[in-house]
Amino acid sequence: MIFTGNNPGMFDEFKKVMTNEFEMTYIGQMSYFLGVGVKQNKDGIFVSQTKYAEQMLSKFRMKESKRILRYIKCTISYGLFYTHVEDSKLVGYSHSDYGGDLDDGKSTSGYAFHRFSSIFMVIKEATNGCPLNM
Repeated sequence: MIFTGNNPGMFDEFKKVMTNEFEMTYIGQMSYFLGVGVKQNKDGIFVSQTKYAEQMLSKFRMKESKRILRYIKCTISYGLFYTHVEDSKLVGYSHSDYGGDLDDGKSTSGYAFHRFSSIFMVIKEATNGCPLNM
């Protein structure tokens, strides 16, 4: 079970109740979960997929690849750093260009979301066909 909180008293009480009720043990702060590395300190939380990317490069014997995985190799230590802020906001942007490509008529759309200064979702799609007029 993973739990978190910003109230140390409530956090400790919850931990105590769960340990007594379900015979659980507290093993400390999370450091790796579902392919995502997590580093926590007093300034914030840094999450990255460095370990996962390194494992994939090794598994497929591509650590020395010059061309195919140049992007992954150059950005392998990148991640997101989240800090505590009193006034947090989730901001989203979207864009659509219906049938905008003059050569093939493909429509392009995309969106991105960020919280503070860290973007955490970017989607871009190109589709065939004409949009429906309503």
